[in-house]
Amino acid sequence: MANTEITSDPQYQAKVLGQLLSATNQTAPLHGAAAVVTSTHPILSNRTVNGTQTTIAHGLGYTPKIYSIVMRSAGTIWYSAAADATNIYLTADTAARVCDIILGF
Repeated sequence: MANTEITSDPQYQAKVLGQLLSATNQTAPLHGAAAVVTSTHPILSNRTVNGTQTTIAHGLGYTPKIYSIVMRSAGTIWYSAAADATNIYLTADTAARVCDIILGF
């Protein structure tokens, strides 16, 4: 089978061997609407964490198994105690560090 070019734009040199959809014998490029990316994970935005343990209510009603810290300011924030069904517990290297917290399941 011959290569099928996905795009004619030279910056994208991707090629597919064979047919794009072998069940339909489709060989022309497939185009669709732009994807909209949404998060199914709650995000706690712009939370301030201090140099002593800071308690942050997460509002999930259960203990999150996974959560991520995304820094918005300089410095470091870390998990200082295990989360529970109501709160997560964080500590920063100094006062007034700011982060977003992405909650998992």
